[in-house]
Amino acid sequence: MLSIEQLSQMVQAHLGLTNNANEAQYTTKWIIKESPLGGRGIFATEDIASGEVLFVDHPLISGPRSGALIRRGCTVCSKLNTNKLFKCHKCSLLLCSESCKNSSVHDDDCGIISGWHSKVPIEEVDAALLSRALTAVRALLLNEEQKRFMTSLQAHILPQHGTEVKELQQYFEIPEGDVQLMILASCVLDANAFQIATSYGKEEMGKRGLYPVSSLMNHNCVPNTRYSYNSDLQMIVKAVKPIQAGCEMFTCYTGLLWGTPARRIHLYKTKHFLCKCERCADPTERGTFLAALKCFSAECPGSLLPIEPLKSSSSWRCFECGLRVPCDNICTLQSALGSLIGSLDFGNLVELENFYLCRVTKYIPKTNQIVIDLQCRLIWELGEIENHRWHDEQIEFMKTVYAILKINSFRIPTDDREKTIPLRGLFPLAAFLNHNCVPNTRNVFKEDDTMEVYASRDIERGEEIFTCYTNFLWCTPVRRYQFRSIDLLTWGQRRKTHGRTSSSGGFAYLNQLSEYRLALKEQLCRDTLRTVAALGAGDAHLRGLLLYHLHAALAERARRCPDLYDELKSEIESTIDQAYKILQGDISAPPDLELRHRYLGPGCDKPQEERFFILDTSENLAVSMK
Repeated sequence: MLSIEQLSQMVQAHLGLTNNANEAQYTTKWIIKESPLGGRGIFATEDIASGEVLFVDHPLISGPRSGALIRRGCTVCSKLNTNKLFKCHKCSLLLCSESCKNSSVHDDDCGIISGWHSKVPIEEVDAALLSRALTAVRALLLNEEQKRFMTSLQAHILPQHGTEVKELQQYFEIPEGDVQLMILASCVLDANAFQIATSYGKEEMGKRGLYPVSSLMNHNCVPNTRYSYNSDLQMIVKAVKPIQAGCEMFTCYTGLLWGTPARRIHLYKTKHFLCKCERCADPTERGTFLAALKCFSAECPGSLLPIEPLKSSSSWRCFECGLRVPCDNICTLQSALGSLIGSLDFGNLVELENFYLCRVTKYIPKTNQIVIDLQCRLIWELGEIENHRWHDEQIEFMKTVYAILKINSFRIPTDDREKTIPLRGLFPLAAFLNHNCVPNTRNVFKEDDTMEVYASRDIERGEEIFTCYTNFLWCTPVRRYQFRSIDLLTWGQRRKTHGRTSSSGGFAYLNQLSEYRLALKEQLCRDTLRTVAALGAGDAHLRGLLLYHLHAALAERARRCPDLYDELKSEIESTIDQAYKILQGDISAPPDLELRHRYLGPGCDKPQEERFFILDTSENLAVSMK
């Protein structure tokens, strides 16, 4: 095993090699040393402010996750397009296009696998098994220094790890040295790999990466750091709260909003240790009661909690009436609840909403992790779908309509004294008029929204009649830039923004929500934010997402009721400002995050109606501002 000094030198070389151009990002405010928890850890040498970048890590190896149930996709770009996937005729890896087949990534993978002697015809090799083992296979591409770094990390040397590599030997004759290195890589990955987030709007195969510096951080159920991924799949690690000099820096290997029993079982099964942190030792989990169950006494309003939460076989006790319940009874109830939750269709908003509002709280307190998880799922879904999904025919029709409106529609002026959302209309005859920066016509809109076109000067016979697509008083560079932007936006970008069912958005559909559901979304955001705050999680990634969704709900309220804008303005601005500070630069952040911050955040001096018009056309602006 490497000494602390040798490991520190290797870490510094790794960070320097991966980001020479960005060395200014790195601080020297931490060191590696022995941890009281066992093994090594990262400790602050100076006071560190919340939000400060600690380091930017880069994966030694990355690739598909190894789980047998993971959907398999392209081994180069990770796309899950099952209609286009095909096997490489040399190595049997799954690919989705000639571009991926000819990539340097595939050349490296194929070079290794095709170099092994195949025991069966290559087309008979199990492509899913190859995908499961691929990340470990890529360890063979590391140089000697990188292999030394990888082998210095903690590894779970257990029979259940590396089975996918062993199964490959059914199909290939693999040198023993390669087999041993891949099995070791599998054990190291099991102990240290991080699941890599996908870009917003993309449906991709699950990926993992071995980030060696980040893997040196120990676990705590209330971590003082968070991590995100940029477009280069680098991991940016930041402080979520102030860290004092001498304190250890922690990450979290579990769900932040899981209760103590669930977290400890997960850690034991996946990381082979039982956490004993301050939160795990507190039966109430800092007053959040995430693991609490309703008292078995029908007349008692109290909650059951473990008496000794660090003891897996501990009895539970009601803190109201004192009733004690054996651990076996608690386990039976938790299993039943798990089966009940497992029967839910999480893609069905109506079913999810009814279960949350009408059923689940009959069995467990509103503070329980199951209720909190349902709250989060509803927050992500409310505003994204409204009792339907978009079908391909609808999308293609909308694509055509959108393209026509984008080029041909006219903005309809409104009474400046009225607080109304700006409108636009498609006037088919006027749409035939071409553009000239000095037009010979002018448009007059009537109260019934009809448009009359008048000659603005004498027009000679045979002369073409023009309108103007830009502001008449704009200077030439601004007019040309605006005119050029008309053709930049693709429907593909719009579809990625609107056709998503993940935790990050789909707020084009907020205007379809009923007033009740919009209010429900806002309340769920506030309730869940209070739980996150009670845990002392600081500026965790989850807090950023919740603030973003709360902002979107508030902005929609103000858009529907302009008279509420002055009342809501401060919170609309503060929530998007806080969300932006947490989520900026993260590939999984909502695509309109920056635009919302720019036009609905603090410091924007545009009038109210224009700020919300900008929100309606955010995709156009996102492109034109680049």
